[in-house]
Amino acid sequence: MEINIQKRRNPSLIIYNVPEALTTENAEGIIMAQNPNLNLQEGDIQTIYTFKTRRKTKNLVIEVLPHTRRQMLHNKLKTEWMVCYVEDYVSVNRCFRCSR
Repeated sequence: MEINIQKRRNPSLIIYNVPEALTTENAEGIIMAQNPNLNLQEGDIQTIYTFKTRRKTKNLVIEVLPHTRRQMLHNKLKTEWMVCYVEDYVSVNRCFRCSR
C-alpha cells in the first residue's frame, strides 16, 4: 500500500466583461503589463477558458496562486481600455433539485 498526500488545487477566479481582443493566449501578458501594482510574476496566472453570456458579454476564467488571489480580489483589474471586476469562480457540479 502506498500513501500519497493530495496536492491542493489553485483557486479559480472569474473576470467579468473582458474585451473581445483578450484571448486565452494573450490574457496573462496583458494582465501583467497593465496591472503593475499587483506585482505579478510569470506563471502566477493560468487561463482556463473564456465564455459568452446571454447578454453577449465575454468572461474569462483563470487559475491563480493563493497570494495572487488575495491581491486580485481587493483591486479592480485593468484590461486594455476597460476596468473589470474579479470574483471567485465556483462551478456547480450537481443539480440543485435532483442532486444528479
